[in-house]
Amino acid sequence: MEETITLKLKVEIEQEVTVPVPPNYDLDDIKEREADKAAEKYKSNPELLGFEEIKFRDVTDVQFKDY
Repeated sequence: MEETITLKLKVEIEQEVTVPVPPNYDLDDIKEREADKAAEKYKSNPELLGFEEIKFRDVTDVQFKDY
């Protein structure tokens, strides 16, 4: 006999992006803005991560998800 269960994994990834920078730029502001853009993009469609150039760094948690 077999049973199918669902596992929920929290994964840490890294993605490198190249951004244009104006003269006298604030790098921390640019990083924050890019992070916000990526968060909005992937929150609404996480499947897009499968098409990105990403590096998997860590699995921080695995839980059984009961539906």
